[in-house]
Amino acid sequence: MKNILLTLTMVLFVQTAGFAQKSQLVFINTVEYLDFLDGGSSFMYIQSTNGVSERIDLKGLFSIAAYLSEKKFAENQSIIHQKIQSYLDDGYQIADVTTNTRQRSAQGTGTIPSYIITRYILVKNSK
Repeated sequence: MKNILLTLTMVLFVQTAGFAQKSQLVFINTVEYLDFLDGGSSFMYIQSTNGVSERIDLKGLFSIAAYLSEKKFAENQSIIHQKIQSYLDDGYQIADVTTNTRQRSAQGTGTIPSYIITRYILVKNSK
């Protein structure tokens, strides 16, 4: 009985390890800076386990009058949505989404602008 249980456990482990190795991961990180002086600069970084790396510039979120620009926000959301949708159309699934924010703060001789970071993890299981 112990040998059968051990064998089944080993088979399950080997199958799980093989499944994990066949998965492709893509990490999409958006970093949106909120800076009143220059409107902020925002980026989308994409990295995948197959070695592909890409950086896409996004719009700064503030207008010249130091108000949050709804137009720029909508443009950024559209770019992010289109990129994620292209991966979903290619067979990826969203595995996790996390976000973090930081308020503007003074540190040393300068200031650190506010920012929003969002990470999307997508997975595609190969057959």
